[in-house]
Amino acid sequence: VQPHLSLNADATLAADQHKVLKGISSIIDGVGAFRSHIGSAHGRGSSPPNIVVAEARLVVNVAHTLVVFIMEVLHAKKA
Repeated sequence: VQPHLSLNADATLAADQHKVLKGISSIIDGVGAFRSHIGSAHGRGSSPPNIVVAEARLVVNVAHTLVVFIMEVLHAKKA
């Protein structure tokens, strides 16, 4: 991801960026799992799992933050 988004290439930050990007990758997997289990795209069956508002808000906000970050980086590349 780092090369594709042209993130800070400073070698001092490389290990830190790797940790952050690895964590983000895990978060994206989790958001996808929530979508599969809670969302209606795959059919929820007769007893879908329950989710509390705080959990739903967390997943939505994480997805929003990632999209805004990617859009800002891509917009900056075009400028």
